[in-house]
Amino acid sequence: MAEPLKNSFNRKLISKFAIEIKNVHTAFDIEKFVSSVIDKDWEARELKDRMRHLTISMNQYINLGYAKSVDILTKIAPHFGGFEAMVFPDFVEVYGLDYEDISLNALEELTKYGCTPKVWEVKIWI
Repeated sequence: MAEPLKNSFNRKLISKFAIEIKNVHTAFDIEKFVSSVIDKDWEARELKDRMRHLTISMNQYINLGYAKSVDILTKIAPHFGGFEAMVFPDFVEVYGLDYEDISLNALEELTKYGCTPKVWEVKIWI
């Protein structure tokens, strides 16, 4: 039986997000962030709930305001692909409604990473 997609949002992936954010935002606290995301309710969360919880935690621990947070996420987005990258547009959805210009520019960049060949393989049968 195939592994549930929600399991791809695991400690290893959350740690990767933390490390990439820390590379751009040196004050970012990796340990507190990972502990906040992988909380007592983590295992019970389904896929979209895990993604939303990650989005909310990123906002809380980046803690620089929307424009600077989106700048950081835009810088780290190329390190992610497939469904794991859907957290970036989710961040814009949750926090960007009052920042139309910033959000539209961010979405133009961030949505590139959501369905990359890393996840979707196209086969042509001849």
